[in-house]
Amino acid sequence: KSPLERGFRGVFYMFIILILSSTLNAQTLQSYQQEAAQNNPELKASFNRYLSELESRPQVGSLPDPEVAFAYFISPIETRVGPQRARISVTQMFPWFGSLSEKRSVSEANAKAQFEQFQEQRNRIFYQMEMIWSDLFEVEQQIRIAEENLRIINTLLEVSLSRYENGLTSQVDVLRAQIEQEDLKTQIELLKDNRRLLKERFNEFRNVDESSEVIIPDNLSASMALKNKDELKSTIIQQNPNLNKLRYREEASKEMVSLADRD
Repeated sequence: KSPLERGFRGVFYMFIILILSSTLNAQTLQSYQQEAAQNNPELKASFNRYLSELESRPQVGSLPDPEVAFAYFISPIETRVGPQRARISVTQMFPWFGSLSEKRSVSEANAKAQFEQFQEQRNRIFYQMEMIWSDLFEVEQQIRIAEENLRIINTLLEVSLSRYENGLTSQVDVLRAQIEQEDLKTQIELLKDNRRLLKERFNEFRNVDESSEVIIPDNLSASMALKNKDELKSTIIQQNPNLNKLRYREEASKEMVSLADRD
């Protein structure tokens, strides 16, 4: 192969590595969230209650392996393809999902209500982890800035000491640099303590040892960008599982009243 071909191949591989590295950073939070969900017995129990409700439905057919279904529903598919396409994808993989009859039975409505409750629990965990993640990112940036400032002050202190020893400046300049140096050291220690506490809280959600490593990327992905008020309001209204849960519980109650009237 010619040097040009080898050079092109090297650049191509480097480009692929950079893309994979960027993707890995963007997916780090999602992988931690899935780990937290997998390690959360209450969340698994909530999902299993949903499957139990499904089993009580007439003509439900065979249900998938609980572990497979659970792993699928804790993956952040909506963040990749959007709510509508996510729902289509779910019904293709699990035909029983969302396949309620037009005239819902009590068991059908209860099953849907339980699924919305599971989603609400999952989303609450993911949201709290995202908030801690954002705080961790902010603290990491503050530590980097403070450490860079400390390096600058250390250099200035050396210069001030040298100038003072040569009679080119007063002791006041040296003392001022020393005070700033100590202030920055204290600030860095406080920030590191805060980082440690945030990591411990984050690891509580992961259900791992509190000292386990948490890797924070240099840049937050676009999905972490804050939404404006209109977008946030729309998201709350359209995707709030708790509201849907109440709606399905209401439908179940109405169906029970209807059945009682028939009797």
